[in-house]
Amino acid sequence: MSSAVDLSVSEPIKIDIWSDVACPWCYIGKRKFEAGRGLFTGAGDARAVEIEYHSFELSPDTPVDFDGSEIDFLAGHKGMPADQVGQMLARVTDIASSVGLDYDFDLLKHTNTVKAHELLHFAKSQGKQLEMAERLFKAYFTEGRHIG
Repeated sequence: MSSAVDLSVSEPIKIDIWSDVACPWCYIGKRKFEAGRGLFTGAGDARAVEIEYHSFELSPDTPVDFDGSEIDFLAGHKGMPADQVGQMLARVTDIASSVGLDYDFDLLKHTNTVKAHELLHFAKSQGKQLEMAERLFKAYFTEGRHIG
C-alpha cells in the first residue's frame, strides 16, 4: 500500500491569501503573485489555480472617518516622526511603481476596512472576489476613494 498522494492534473491548486485592502504590501504582493501565477500556468501545468481571500484587518481600531493624512495616521499609530513616515511611504511608492502600481498617499483616505472586507466576502458569494479585491486596492491606493 502506498502512502503517496495522487495529485491529478485536474485538481486545482488552492491558494489562501490573508490580507487587508489597506495594506500597501498586500497590493504589491498581489501583483508579484499574479506574475508568478502567470509563469506557473505558462510553464504548461494544466491545473487551475483557485484563490480565496481572507480578512486580516491591520488596524481594526481605525475610525471609519479618520481625520488626517496617511502620514498623520502612521506617525500616531506607530509612534514615528512624520518625516520618517514620509520617507517610508516614498519607498513603498517606488516599490509599488516597480510592479506597475501608481500609489498616491496624498489622496489616500485612511479608514477602517471592515466594510470593505464584508464586500469582499459578498463578492466571493457571487463569484467575483478576485475582481473585487483588485477594485478595492485600486480605489484605495491609486484613486483616493473612501472604501470604509
